[in-house]
Amino acid sequence: MSKFNSVVVKGLTYNIIYFSMIPRFFPPPPAFPPVDTPNPIPKALTPKKDFWKALKDFGPVKKPPVTEEFRQRRYQLNNMSFFEIDNNPMYDFVYNWKLDVKMLKVNDNSDSKLCIVNSKEKLIKMCEHLQSQSEIAIDAEFDVTSFYHDSVVLIQISTNEYDFVIDPLIVFAEIKDQLGPIFLNPNIVKIVFSENDVRAFQRDYGVWFCGVIDYQNLRKNMSGSQNNEGLASIIYKDLNITLDKQYQIYPWIKRPLPLNVLEYARNDTKFLLKSWNVFKPKMNSLSVNYANSITLCTKRYSFPKIKNNVSKDFENMLMRLSNKFENKDLDKLKNSYERFKNLCVWRDNSARIIDVRPYTFVNNEQLGYIIKLEHSSTEDIFNLYKWSNKWPIQVIYKLLDIFNAESLNVNMDIDWEDDSVESMDIQCSTDLKLSISSSPNEKVNSTQNDLILTADDPMDNLTTKRRV
Repeated sequence: MSKFNSVVVKGLTYNIIYFSMIPRFFPPPPAFPPVDTPNPIPKALTPKKDFWKALKDFGPVKKPPVTEEFRQRRYQLNNMSFFEIDNNPMYDFVYNWKLDVKMLKVNDNSDSKLCIVNSKEKLIKMCEHLQSQSEIAIDAEFDVTSFYHDSVVLIQISTNEYDFVIDPLIVFAEIKDQLGPIFLNPNIVKIVFSENDVRAFQRDYGVWFCGVIDYQNLRKNMSGSQNNEGLASIIYKDLNITLDKQYQIYPWIKRPLPLNVLEYARNDTKFLLKSWNVFKPKMNSLSVNYANSITLCTKRYSFPKIKNNVSKDFENMLMRLSNKFENKDLDKLKNSYERFKNLCVWRDNSARIIDVRPYTFVNNEQLGYIIKLEHSSTEDIFNLYKWSNKWPIQVIYKLLDIFNAESLNVNMDIDWEDDSVESMDIQCSTDLKLSISSSPNEKVNSTQNDLILTADDPMDNLTTKRRV
């Protein structure tokens, strides 16, 4: 039994229990076998940076010219309230798909070659090779700063012979027809890492998948973990290779892409496929969560909810302009909430037309300067409109409606194509640097958009021999 001693401290009595006898009644739990945990990834190679600060490290980035098909698709997406697409055409195959013995054969991709796909001819040649494969790894890089909705701006696909890096800005019009049948082929296992890429392909290109394995989800289920593990951690465990993640945050819209950046992108799918083959002996066809695969292949994309907090934006504007406006202008600004609210709607609609982020098009502080223009002369407002002559005409007219242009006697017959720009002789002349989209008539220049090519292009010697 336990022993009790009484101790008096400041008039209070405490009973102290000695637990020396307790182990006799409560034996220790059984010992579990030790878990083999590899050394953690060096923290120096997994930096955590602020997203926007990290992007600035790579310098200014200009959105490259895009094809007319790409521009039309973006306009269509920006004006959708919900995503419209037919059901998966391989619905029955998706529900009955299983890994077979051939798909679990271990392959080696150590000698795979980098191939750059930046033309329709190379895309067709690549797809002929992919049709002869039994497994491929797929990844995509996104741009979340240059468009209203984020967009796929780089595609990586690896086989056991080649690692393809595809520029979808150039071959956008051909992706659905060429890659669509590959992604729906039930005889080809598609290895992805998380479901985001599958959703993005459905959104941007209208393609469906069949026979997809989410490798991150597979590893999570087989380990019994509650948390998803990163690709770098899995690669380090399986291959003892440390992935350098210095380009994890990179402006992938940039063209041309340096060779070291292309190598970084290529390694994601190269080592993903290699890790999949190393992991095969530890699993069988019953190890796969096929319910997850069915969900990946049948669930429709849905647009993320856009969080518009007008009152918070209004407070943010007043705070930023409190030291820049005179008291009389600031007082007028404080009473302009309804006008600010209307301008926020105009900003969002305009951003959809131009296909940029709303806060990139005009930020809260700049909206304050636009409101101030209403109390300025008609000439100042006219200069703003003329200075922004590359905005689409519907964007200009919407702004004129908000300002009630008739009462201001603003000339609606402005030559919006006139390249001459008058200086804005008002306080915001140096602060109101509004975003201007590229000209609608701008053609895609392959020399500007081309990814850097290697001297000896492996695409010339692509093989279509099927690996079994």
